[in-house]
Amino acid sequence: MEFAAPALDLYGRVKNDNKLEMVQHCAARFVKSDYRRRPTTSVSKLMHDLGWRTLSDGRKDARLNLFGKAVCGRQSSNLG
Repeated sequence: MEFAAPALDLYGRVKNDNKLEMVQHCAARFVKSDYRRRPTTSVSKLMHDLGWRTLSDGRKDARLNLFGKAVCGRQSSNLG
């Protein structure tokens, strides 16, 4: 999924973006063994403790990286 993110997110949109983020949130809860859905549990804090970034931030960075490589001529711009 990480590899294909720039191609899937060419226009800043990914279908079911919220669903992907929810999967990541569930994974963070699983890894930290915090299955409670209480207002005091912050998924953002769990992800920060794990050193994980949001999927949308990762897609943004991958998109900018691909754009930078294309501008500098280090990446083929033939994406389609």
